[in-house]
Amino acid sequence: MNEKKQVMAAILNNIKIDNQTKAEQLFALLLNSNCPPDPGPILKMVSWMIDTYDGALCRHSPLPALTHSLSVMQLVATHGSEYGCLNLDTICSALGHDLLDDDELLDKKKISYEEIGYKFGRNVAYVIVSLSDHNKKLDHDSQFQHLNTWRTRKAMYLRGMEERLTQPWAQSMLVIACADKVDNCQRLTWEAKQYQKNIWNKAVSPKDWLWYYQLSIDFFNKHLGGHLSSLLTEDYKKMVKVFKLIK
Repeated sequence: MNEKKQVMAAILNNIKIDNQTKAEQLFALLLNSNCPPDPGPILKMVSWMIDTYDGALCRHSPLPALTHSLSVMQLVATHGSEYGCLNLDTICSALGHDLLDDDELLDKKKISYEEIGYKFGRNVAYVIVSLSDHNKKLDHDSQFQHLNTWRTRKAMYLRGMEERLTQPWAQSMLVIACADKVDNCQRLTWEAKQYQKNIWNKAVSPKDWLWYYQLSIDFFNKHLGGHLSSLLTEDYKKMVKVFKLIK
């Protein structure tokens, strides 16, 4: 757990301040100068996300789940200009990229495409939908039980992004997706060091994760490149070293 995530966690867990104040403190910590001129929509999104996640924790660590979304937002704000997509819609989409997939963490709250579009605009909703894993139902569909359904849907997720590359918001989608993989790779590596075997479940093994991240690296090297793709490659190498130590 890096120092910045500890600070994020401290802000999110501070019961003495309201969500708007938390949003302002997180904004100052994470975005600073890497932000479009008008911070209003971002502050609105951060405050709404704090309320929506309502203290939910990551599945395998004591961190608030929202620290992941905030970290992805910061990565996008830091590197977005390199890819020509440092704008309010992209930053807001980065923050909300997991909203449609995190219903378990959100205590079964159903966040809809329509609600996101109403609150933050159609472009943000489009990008968040494009980043959603629509194929989770495969894991519970009997006709696919003969397959490794986790690998199947992960491959389908990347293929789905490839099919959207002609969309006007495709670059934002790619940048956010790569930033998401970077932070998840770092988190998995940290969790593996801390908890070792306890982070694995029967459906997903270390080999599965390594397979997926190698597939993701190939995908982003082909379609995105730049610093985020390089960062993902470097973090993957660290993951490989740690995973090899877990018996």
